[in-house]
Amino acid sequence: MRASVTTDGSGTFTLTVADTTAGWTASAKKTLAGAGLSSAEVLTDVPSAGPPRPIVRSAVIAAFTAATANGRSLALANPQVQQAAGTVVSPITAAGNFTVSWAAVP
Repeated sequence: MRASVTTDGSGTFTLTVADTTAGWTASAKKTLAGAGLSSAEVLTDVPSAGPPRPIVRSAVIAAFTAATANGRSLALANPQVQQAAGTVVSPITAAGNFTVSWAAVP
């Protein structure tokens, strides 16, 4: 999966998500007048619909590669990590790579 959010700088944002393995791309455009354009977020989520799925502890939920903000490695932006209970976010590398994992159960 690959995802990006771009802006025209005047409040119009385009989200593009692509699955290069399956060969599809989807985009959505939204406008927010007066958007501050001062922050960016990288996030993970688990599905809330469908049948329950077992969660494997100590498993990587998502691996991010080459995460950027304004075309520069996210690591250069001095990111502040906010993690949900039970998750662990690895340190971000200079290239913008990091993982989000479930915490091990003692």
